Amino acid sequence: MAEKKELPLALAQVLTKYTDPEHILSTSEIISILESEYNLSCERRTIYANIDLLEKYGYQISTWQENGIGYYLNEHQFTEKEIKVLCSALSDNNQLSSKEKKVLKGKLLATQSKWAENGVDRADNYIGCIPVSSAVRQEIETLMNKGQKIAAIKAVHNAANLGLAMSKFFIDHLPEINWKKCDLDTYTD
Repeated sequence: MAEKKELPLALAQVLTKYTDPEHILSTSEIISILESEYNLSCERRTIYANIDLLEKYGYQISTWQENGIGYYLNEHQFTEKEIKVLCSALSDNNQLSSKEKKVLKGKLLATQSKWAENGVDRADNYIGCIPVSSAVRQEIETLMNKGQKIAAIKAVHNAANLGLAMSKFFIDHLPEINWKKCDLDTYTD
């Protein structure tokens, strides 16, 4: 009896973790994951009934009848873009410890498929809205901490010249610079 109660929740987790429009699961694959990861066994008809139940309670699931392939969750709690923005803002937050940031990021990523997590995981290497390598990020933050703001600004400016957006992080932290009229060649540290 406990299996019957657990199945809809486990099915929702499988669809959340393993599916998106590019990653569609067949009924057989769903049954296999339920057996291997949740130790739950069921028949195909039970999967269909539980998908109907999840749809009744607000899950937007694309079915085999719609796509001709299998099942996937149409909408996760957040879009991948929203997760990237939230993770980027989280990395710039000074009020949380590194451990708290990691825990919160884990909670955000748990709302996504494991494939979306791979793309979002790179959000750790964002400063504001400029994607940078971890080494570049560390170099910029070291320059900022040493008070070498102009050198840090030049590093940000170089990233912006590569076609990337100016970092809100630096604009907020260096308000004395007129960014629209900033000629970095005239500044020195």
